[in-house]
Amino acid sequence: MFTTKAPTSRARPSSPSALLRAIAGNSLHRLVNPNQYRPTPTATLILSPDPLAGALIGAAAELIGHRIEFVRAGEFAREALRRVRPSVLLIDCADANAADEALLGPAMMMGTRIFLFGSAAHTQLLQPIAIRYHLGVIVFPRDVEQLAVILAADGPRAQLQK
Repeated sequence: MFTTKAPTSRARPSSPSALLRAIAGNSLHRLVNPNQYRPTPTATLILSPDPLAGALIGAAAELIGHRIEFVRAGEFAREALRRVRPSVLLIDCADANAADEALLGPAMMMGTRIFLFGSAAHTQLLQPIAIRYHLGVIVFPRDVEQLAVILAADGPRAQLQK
């Protein structure tokens, strides 16, 4: 013999939005409160001795949805790497010492995609490092759409840009 429990009465929703969520579930809740489920932007760390160059590439990356972080005053690049834990690391080729093994090794072990950026003359100086470590190279000027394609490249390392 089977017995069934009498249905229990549920508490009445306190507001119209609570009533809609109770009826439609989580999918409607996303419509009612869209900011709660917005994906977090990709953390991008920019290492540049030139504030203007860093700001320009930062603005372009921010336009395509990246959260931009810079090295703070008096902070070493490795400290900034530990603080930010970026998905993307952009290194200005104007500073030839920035792309050294002490920084590239930990960044690669974290799974960070690393790109060197700068003018054609500056990127030629660091071309051997880019080839040895399979780093992406962004030669400026670039438009925002091209930058979006480069930074969104899938795979272990981005393709080398010439």
